[in-house]
Amino acid sequence: MRKIVGLFIAFISILSIDVVYAHPGRTDKSGCHKCHTNCASWGLADGEKHCHNGNTYSNSKGQVYRSNGTLIKNNKQVVKSSDNTLKNVYVDDESIEISDIMFYETKEENVKIKVETNSSKAKYSIKNKKLKIGENIISIQVIAENGRKKDYTLNITRRELSNNTNINVSVNNKKIIFEQNEAYIKLENIEKNDYKYELEDQNASVIVEGKPELEYGDNIIKFLVTSESGSTNEYKLVINRCNDEDKESKKESKNNTLINIGVLGIIGYGVYTSIKKKIAWVVNFCYNKKHWKGTNMKILFSDYDGTIKTFIKKPNIIESRTLNLNIKAINEFIEKGNKFIITTGRGTESILSSASRNKVKYNYITTYDGRVTLSNEGEIIYAKYLNAEAYNIVKKYNLGIVNGIYGAKGEAKNENELIYLIVKTNGDITKKIEELKTIYPDIEFTYYKLLRRLILAHPFDKKMGIEELIKTLNLDGEIYTVGDGKNDKTMLEAYNGYKMLLSYPSLYSVNAKTTSSLHSLIKKIN
Repeated sequence: MRKIVGLFIAFISILSIDVVYAHPGRTDKSGCHKCHTNCASWGLADGEKHCHNGNTYSNSKGQVYRSNGTLIKNNKQVVKSSDNTLKNVYVDDESIEISDIMFYETKEENVKIKVETNSSKAKYSIKNKKLKIGENIISIQVIAENGRKKDYTLNITRRELSNNTNINVSVNNKKIIFEQNEAYIKLENIEKNDYKYELEDQNASVIVEGKPELEYGDNIIKFLVTSESGSTNEYKLVINRCNDEDKESKKESKNNTLINIGVLGIIGYGVYTSIKKKIAWVVNFCYNKKHWKGTNMKILFSDYDGTIKTFIKKPNIIESRTLNLNIKAINEFIEKGNKFIITTGRGTESILSSASRNKVKYNYITTYDGRVTLSNEGEIIYAKYLNAEAYNIVKKYNLGIVNGIYGAKGEAKNENELIYLIVKTNGDITKKIEELKTIYPDIEFTYYKLLRRLILAHPFDKKMGIEELIKTLNLDGEIYTVGDGKNDKTMLEAYNGYKMLLSYPSLYSVNAKTTSSLHSLIKKIN
């Protein structure tokens, strides 16, 4: 009986071993070994180490199998995505370049913002709002699947609707200068009016009235400009078409008038004066009736600070009596048909504000030391723009932080409208500036070491500005210049210059006459 029981126990033990170790191979003291036969059927890789525990075994992936190879539990760890980046951002269906800080400009009060994430499992939130005029900060936060957060900033600038109704017109490639929205020109033996126009603000619109075919005499072309905001402005261009018969008639009239002067000379000086005025009218019969230039016209280019507006001891106290005398003299100078032009180193916004506040009249005004000239109606006559690469140069050479971006009429809208770029420098950059002057000869680098200030501009001065204005407008007359500072030197030396009695020392050696005041100079030449 004992033998039968012993055999039965032995048989059961053998069966138990077969159940636990359903695949071949001995185990180590921890119950582990490597698989070498039919491994795939047991959920193992060839040579993969695994461990037995009773009627189960587990592999290196954490998966638990029954002894027959059936998977019981998959303990494989699932890794959650950490991608919290943006794929696309759209503002009013316009794609924006992705960066930590993004920029967009609009005229709308409300915008639609849409974002897409690189991970489909990421979530996002947008703090949108109504836009005020100026800068608006919109926060976008992306939360990855694993909870990591990333913040983006969308800087939206809402601009005011423009009231700009300025228009540039040219006829036969000659620029037209409007004064009080009117201009008068003459054309000889031309049947068709070949005019072109360009709106200063591309968001404005224009309606043109007038026939392209020219009749003899006066032809009127009207330009009705409507600004983005809805304000309107009308420009009137009168084109006088002359022919050879007009010229002969003018010549004959002049000769007959001269004969009449001889015959009527005995009548007296009063009659002679009347006839002389008639001659002037006949001589200019076919010429610009509004803008003709007399041979005695004077053109005075005047500095502003220290010349028109002078000071008492401290620079911030204006000498009002002298200013009033200067203004009176300027008005009389212009009324006599002369041209008075302010030329200053100031920016456009600053000088226009000061001239308006002090009621200083002018025909044209040149700003940024000759780089920009505008008419008294605010029309840009010419502008010397800075190399568009200037902004990138500041970044590339780590020159500092840009804190002033100026265009012809104020803050530049883009890098192609730059006149002045002002940088707050990073320490002493003297060596860098010397290097950059040789690399970029078309950029003027003006560095104020003590102020840690750098100005980038197109190489120019007041003399060059005068030359550009004379060429653009075909000015003809006696030219005078007057100023008191270093930036006036080139124009004083080139054009009949007068330096103020209280000039800066830099002008002491300049070969120019001296005047005690602007009004006394005008009285002398007027």
